[in-house]
This record gives sequence, C-alpha cells and structure tokens, in this order.
Amino acid sequence: MLDEMNDIGSAKGRLADLDDIYRRLMHIVEERGVAYGDDPFGSTGLYERKFRIGGSREYPMIVEEYSMDRRLLREIQSVRMAARKERSAPKKEGAPHQSLAEYQAILDAGMARVAKAKAEAAAKDATQADESPEK
Repeated sequence: MLDEMNDIGSAKGRLADLDDIYRRLMHIVEERGVAYGDDPFGSTGLYERKFRIGGSREYPMIVEEYSMDRRLLREIQSVRMAARKERSAPKKEGAPHQSLAEYQAILDAGMARVAKAKAEAAAKDATQADESPEK
C-alpha cells in the first residue's frame, strides 16, 4: 500500500513530487555556480557553458561560450506555477456530509415548489381565459 506522500493521486504526494523536482533543479543551479565560478556570468548558475570549434581550418581552436539556460529557467518557473496551482486548488473532501433523509427532504421541498409553481401558472391561465372577451 502506498503512503500518502508517494501517491500521485493525493495533493500531498503531488506537492512532494514537485518539491523534489524543484530541489533537483536548484541543485543544478548550485553546481553550475560552483563549477563556472571563474566567470562572472557562470557564477550565477543560470548560464550554461558550451564549446564550439572556431578559428580557421588550418588552426582550429575550441571557443568557450556562456549562454543563459532558458530551458532550465522555464522548467523552474513551470514547477513553481504547478506548485502554486496545487496549493491554491480547492480541497475535495468528497460528498457533503448529509444523510439520505436530508437529501430526500431537499428533493421533496423542490418537488413541492415545482408543483406550487405549476398550480399558480394553471390558475393564472384559467383566470386569463375567463376574462378574455368572446366574439
């Protein structure tokens, strides 16, 4: 049997999964900040380092480039948004706590209102038919 924290069907389980993903993404940012600490942009951890071959055909050289990792930032933002939605979602407690007798009373009251409205409409129609002039 699954416990509540690992069950994707429960709000706590979904929040725990989102929290785990968020912590892993932030771990990537921290690791990059340490690894690329010699560069002012790289020390933020939000940039990724890429290598490309530059120079001429006779004298190739490896060029190091830093670029903002937009995919990582989008993923962090989407995890935050999903967690915000999960926290603000209305709690589903199941059916309202009413007995069968209470449901029957509500149904009977509704049926009585419908019958009363139909009787009033029929009386109104009959009154209008009596008052209409005949030719």
